[in-house]
Amino acid sequence: MKFIPDLCAQRAMLTPDAPAFADPLGGRVWSFAEIERRVGCGAALLRSLGIGVGDRVAVLCHNNVAFFELLFACARAKAILVPLNWRQTPAELAPIIEDSGAKLMLYDAATADLASKVAAAARLAARTLTEWDTLCAQPGDGIAPTLWETDAPWYLLYTSGTTGKPKAVIQTAGMALTNMMNVQTATGIGPGTKSLNFLPLFHTAGINLHTLPVFIVGGLSQVLPKFDVDLVLSLVQRGGITVFFGVPAIYQAISCIRRSSTPIFPPSNIGAAAARRFRRP
Repeated sequence: MKFIPDLCAQRAMLTPDAPAFADPLGGRVWSFAEIERRVGCGAALLRSLGIGVGDRVAVLCHNNVAFFELLFACARAKAILVPLNWRQTPAELAPIIEDSGAKLMLYDAATADLASKVAAAARLAARTLTEWDTLCAQPGDGIAPTLWETDAPWYLLYTSGTTGKPKAVIQTAGMALTNMMNVQTATGIGPGTKSLNFLPLFHTAGINLHTLPVFIVGGLSQVLPKFDVDLVLSLVQRGGITVFFGVPAIYQAISCIRRSSTPIFPPSNIGAAAARRFRRP
């Protein structure tokens, strides 16, 4: 059995005042120290709602900073997060809720209708992420960080490919740390890194490429609710984004937007070869 420090608390100890997350739409910025304090409060909140060691907490939401607070809070409370796919129907989500054994679901305003149907069908306790944000902002004692077991389940990502019954893929802190080292080796991420988060959080890319690794090394992630080609392109061309990841459909959508004859991605962002590939004719 191997242990590592609480990844959120460790980063907050190293660079407490550095920005961890930003909301480009609302203008809000969260420091690592603020995230750490909110995670402690969030873990205490989960305990107050009856969430114990090994209990599953489902979350249904578009991308937002509260998701990552909840992710770290579950680790601190030794609970297991279950991100749900907001593109699925209540009938598709029902077997995932049943299989995971979730005791609580949190959801945002964008998924409220779907969440209410899922919760009602499963007789599942549900709270809004608006409530989460409000309660985590209140003063009070949070749960202090402890060591994390590297092989203990941290969160579950359900997948079935294109057919078959969805199955839970276990994600651990050890896997997160290994992924961070792999991403850092490939891209050189560090405290000066600035990235965009817009890929869905019910998929590993939304969490691990590159937001969680960027957090661990002390960089900044700007979080968008979901992919919007005009907004993403505007933020990239405004400058300051040092690492970018997208699936082929993302690059295809970006390549269809004609703004100027200059490269969509500056060579300093993704490398000269990639920049030449996306240069306008």
